[in-house]
Amino acid sequence: MTRAGFDIRYVDSHMLPERFVPGLDEAVADWAKRHGLIDHMYFYRLPEGFLETAKEPKQLFKALINIPNGQYFFLIHPALYGEEMLRTGNAQVTGEEVARSRNGEAKLFSSRLTGLSLRTLGIRPIRYDEAEQRERVKLSDLPF
Repeated sequence: MTRAGFDIRYVDSHMLPERFVPGLDEAVADWAKRHGLIDHMYFYRLPEGFLETAKEPKQLFKALINIPNGQYFFLIHPALYGEEMLRTGNAQVTGEEVARSRNGEAKLFSSRLTGLSLRTLGIRPIRYDEAEQRERVKLSDLPF
């Protein structure tokens, strides 16, 4: 519990700056351990080839139908198309691409049909503190 009253349970660096700042991965892992927090690096797991086959909504459902039973980590960045998203591009992807992609994720994952489909497939979202912790993933082994 923090002084502000927030019940903090996990640490997740979100955009993986650990990949680019030498020593940050070890520092974050140590800090999480010292504070009794769940470290997100124990949960990254996707079936082989999942990212390549699930790029579009229709492909995502096909990939989910064929996914082996288990616990997986699937990260999305839903956002509404707008000025803020249009300004988030970088050298690899334009702001327009980011805005469209995140708007598509927002539409897909806020859809009642998506929720029904996921429940029908037996897929349910869970929090880190509900998940089974695995071996800590090495940054070099991440598929993204």
